[in-house]
Amino acid sequence: MENAYNPPPTPTQPQTPILGILSLILGIFALIVSFIPCFGSVAVFIAIAPIILGIISIVQANKKGGQKGLGIAGLSIGIIALLIGLFWGLILAAIGHADQNARYTIEQQIDMPRDTINEYYDDYNETDSLYNDIPEASDDKK
Repeated sequence: MENAYNPPPTPTQPQTPILGILSLILGIFALIVSFIPCFGSVAVFIAIAPIILGIISIVQANKKGGQKGLGIAGLSIGIIALLIGLFWGLILAAIGHADQNARYTIEQQIDMPRDTINEYYDDYNETDSLYNDIPEASDDKK
């Protein structure tokens, strides 16, 4: 007689969502970087990783019935860091555009042809000549 003893199945422990943890860590890092002035636009590139890892973690959790919390947190923080980084990028682009326009205007004024400068000078002298017709006061008193 065979004694078939089947031990009770060992309970499976829920797997730790490693991709969710990585997504959260990179999201926090990207968020911190995004608040650094003039360097925050780099957070756009850093924030792509937690967004991708968060999406993969959520999809895997849906397939296996695992935990989605860390993936959602990493995804949301990554999106916030991305938006802040884009904001900084727009600010830097606007400053660069304004600086470029200012330099172009200054270069235009510096590179004015000599004839134009002489015309301005002649116009100034003509208006100044109005005052040259006034006789000077003399010290001789009669």
